[in-house]
Amino acid sequence: MSPLHSVDYCPICGGGLCGVRICGLPVDPRVARKDNVVQDDEDLDIANRDKRKTQLAKHPDGLDGLPASNTIQVEPHGLVVCDECEAIWLEPDVSTQHQYPDSEDAHCPICTAELWGPQSRWATEFDMALLGWSRCHKPDLDALNDQGLA
Repeated sequence: MSPLHSVDYCPICGGGLCGVRICGLPVDPRVARKDNVVQDDEDLDIANRDKRKTQLAKHPDGLDGLPASNTIQVEPHGLVVCDECEAIWLEPDVSTQHQYPDSEDAHCPICTAELWGPQSRWATEFDMALLGWSRCHKPDLDALNDQGLA
């Protein structure tokens, strides 16, 4: 799927659209698989156990193993991602520093969640407003598909 809102063509690869993604969205705990199939109770118990393990995060001040209720929650945040080469910018300006995710296991550089996981999507108009990036996209590039048609 192509980005819904793009800030420009990619200055790195020249062929992709630099689209806005929102990450850090809440995820339904019953939906842990990429195919979005709701799991049965046994699978859900395993998923919750695994989720609990990952929530025992390493605190930046060195306080390892804090209970999930004390972990720092990440607010929804924006990224600009090229839909071809996957270059990432942390602000809606492709003239700034960019970075690349691991091509085998792409993660968000802000929250370290899966870049293409269920907590992330191409930003909608509502998401753009939430991020404060509503005026940062080029409407003539919005929702272009591979054939250049809206």
